[in-house]
Amino acid sequence: MIGFSVFILLAGMVSIDDEARERAEIARVIDDSIGWFKTKDFDRLDEIFPEDPDLFLFQPTSKGTVVGGEAFRESTKLWRDPQNVYLSHSITDLRIKLSESGTVAWWSARLDDCGSYGGQEFCWKDCRWTGVLEKRQGKWVIVQGHFSFAKDKVIEELNNAKKESSTEEFTDYAQMRKRAGELFSQQNFAAASVILKKGFEQFPDHLMANTFNLAQSALFQNEHEKAIYWLEEGHRRNIFYSKPLFETEVWLPLAEHPRYLAFLKHNDALIAEAQSKAVMKLDLVKPAGYSPEKRYPVFIALHGGGENIAEFKPHWTSPRLQNEFIVAYVQSSQVLSTTGFHWQDDKITKRDLALAWQQIQEESSVDPNAVYIGGFSSGGYGSLQALFSGVIPARGFIILCPELPALPSDIEIDLLIKNKVKGTLVTTEMDARLERQKEFATFMTGVKVPVQLVITPDIGHWYPENLPQLIDQALGQN
Repeated sequence: MIGFSVFILLAGMVSIDDEARERAEIARVIDDSIGWFKTKDFDRLDEIFPEDPDLFLFQPTSKGTVVGGEAFRESTKLWRDPQNVYLSHSITDLRIKLSESGTVAWWSARLDDCGSYGGQEFCWKDCRWTGVLEKRQGKWVIVQGHFSFAKDKVIEELNNAKKESSTEEFTDYAQMRKRAGELFSQQNFAAASVILKKGFEQFPDHLMANTFNLAQSALFQNEHEKAIYWLEEGHRRNIFYSKPLFETEVWLPLAEHPRYLAFLKHNDALIAEAQSKAVMKLDLVKPAGYSPEKRYPVFIALHGGGENIAEFKPHWTSPRLQNEFIVAYVQSSQVLSTTGFHWQDDKITKRDLALAWQQIQEESSVDPNAVYIGGFSSGGYGSLQALFSGVIPARGFIILCPELPALPSDIEIDLLIKNKVKGTLVTTEMDARLERQKEFATFMTGVKVPVQLVITPDIGHWYPENLPQLIDQALGQN
């Protein structure tokens, strides 16, 4: 009789190891009930919440109560919208209690759950969360849940949001960009994010820059899921990014993240698709009073890397260019980003510029003895490639903050000397390539191809405000 009683007692008990395994599985189910949204694994969601008429969920809003598995599945349809995107979640203070039978459990926890819809972030912060699970056919399922917020915490959250909300207003994108840059340099990334989020809606023509900067800001705050979200948001809005942007050490924390790797793969595919359709473009601007009976000097102007004609054109102008020259703005066929192009592939650059030169001669009256070429950054690189190869029969060049190709060969130097080529290299004292640019100017002048070096103060890799005057001065010397 005593032995039988012991058997009954032991049969009703759960071993310590078994209970630990059950608790781990329950914790996994609780986490997956939120985390399924990261990959939109609806099959996992349906496993956790049974199609049971007694399923019951209390939400924080009066209209959010869900009764029954059918109503629950209907309510989840909105999460299929591609604009509904997971950002992050965390569960803290998790307490799990198992019934003596081992078939029922209940829990309490605090939940942070963040997502975004159409670029607008929404979050549950410090949400109080309780629920009940049952073990059915060997699997734990959630049959009841309750989400709520402490009233005093809600008031505190609203007050904090008001304090954090930026009161700064910006009349144009350049003004906002400058302020965000200042905050980045101060490593105040939270404040920068507030400004960038406002700019996201206010300046829709700059979505590529804003989404990228928001991603970097999140990354610097160790919010990895949010960083990837902003990059993905760019893709959702038909934006793709320059590959070199992600070749810096900044992105190493995401190097093995599956979503980040998927983003990079998709970004490469978007670039390849755009490249398959890209062609060289030419915008010829003729001087006032242009007459086809007269021959004009021509300046072939090449945009910087990541730019296009529309962005480059307002910067690369001067009184002499406007009044005396035919200015040929050429856009490369080499795709860098959604709206940006580059000149780094030597073969394609020569092909594009040979075609552009042919069109320039066909569509305007050009003085072949007064051909100039130049441009900014990657455009400076492309200009030198055209000069060294003889694709463009230029007599002079003006390049700004150029990336530099390999030094010309002896044969190329002989061609430059024969054509009496002279040039001006304008750069800035904070340009990262300054030392190499100095060496280039010294070398070229030493081999009888005069290059004047002009260094402007207090600016990085960008267009100096007095560039029109610098262009006209260089044209006078060339």
